[in-house]
Amino acid sequence: MDVVVFSKNQVDVKKQELDETRTLSLLQVSYVVKQWAGPWWKGACLRPVLYKTVLSNITMQLKSGQITALLGNSGSGKTSLLDVISCRSSGSVTGKVYYNNHEVTEAIIQDHASYVMQADRLLPNLTVRETLLYTARLKLPGNTSYSEIKEKVQTVIMEMGLKNVADSRVGGQIIRGISGGERRRVTIAIQLLQNPDMVLLDEPTSGLDSHTARHLVKSLADMAHKGKIVLLTIHQPSSDIFKLLDQVAILTSGELSFCGGTSELVPYFSRLGYPCPHYMNPLDYYVDMSSIDRRDPNLEKTTTERQHHFIRSFIASDIHVEEVRTATRDTLLPSRDRQLLSSKRIFGPGQLRVLYTILRYVLSIIVRVIFTIIFWVNWRLKI
Repeated sequence: MDVVVFSKNQVDVKKQELDETRTLSLLQVSYVVKQWAGPWWKGACLRPVLYKTVLSNITMQLKSGQITALLGNSGSGKTSLLDVISCRSSGSVTGKVYYNNHEVTEAIIQDHASYVMQADRLLPNLTVRETLLYTARLKLPGNTSYSEIKEKVQTVIMEMGLKNVADSRVGGQIIRGISGGERRRVTIAIQLLQNPDMVLLDEPTSGLDSHTARHLVKSLADMAHKGKIVLLTIHQPSSDIFKLLDQVAILTSGELSFCGGTSELVPYFSRLGYPCPHYMNPLDYYVDMSSIDRRDPNLEKTTTERQHHFIRSFIASDIHVEEVRTATRDTLLPSRDRQLLSSKRIFGPGQLRVLYTILRYVLSIIVRVIFTIIFWVNWRLKI
């Protein structure tokens, strides 16, 4: 038997190839949920169960080094798609989601992905640095030294542009602190402490002005170009944000009306007879054209027919056919070169840290009980 020996340079090149070919593929993903029938005292328990299709036959592929935006009007299924990818869905999901030729599970998501939710949930009295240090001590492995934690926190602070506010309080509704855009950066920085390969963001620019939103997306684009998969939902993108994106996916009523590179967006819809007017943001225009106008029955009928035309045209387009072919080839066919790196797995905090947290929690409960008894006895003696 011949033994093949690889040199150190060959091993490094091989590892680099594995890192450069990370993909997230969705194949014929559909998502169905139960509709709320109303309160039980109004006879809801006697009515038949109704189901609503939130997503239908979604096929797309995301690659490392690219930032992709999910667009669509309210209720189009953007957040639901993120929930399906991150294994947070509560309904019935059909189809497959693959990460590097492996079907996505909760364990893979925990090891390789971070999900940044829309709401900022931060402690207002802590500074930005204290918030990141506190989170890092909870999230990073228990054998991580304090110097390594401080170095990791400083790296994340520099990546997200938080150097000038690192020692400022986060603040909240009552306590004055950093701005809304900086709070979003802190929320994203928390998820970057574990150095994920894939970052999912739900409406990261919601509530921000155009200048702050552009700088936030610019930071996300720089992060993606360093070898990460970045997928974010955007409700009202500006033309400046459009220039920062690599790929765009437009959802209409749970189906894709377009998914491809930003350079293909305008030519594709122009071939369908809908060129983008001059001096108009293509993202705003095509999201509006893909939406249903329910203000008038005639408008609703016209816009519904146009929406169905967009969906059928995209399914039959060369862009979609090539996307399906590539995603199917990369996920369903066996491959020897692609694998999940087992060394990427991030373990939770150590046993001593968990025990310390539990003891502090139990101690706080005991102190509350003691003070409650003292106040109760004092109240009884005064009666």
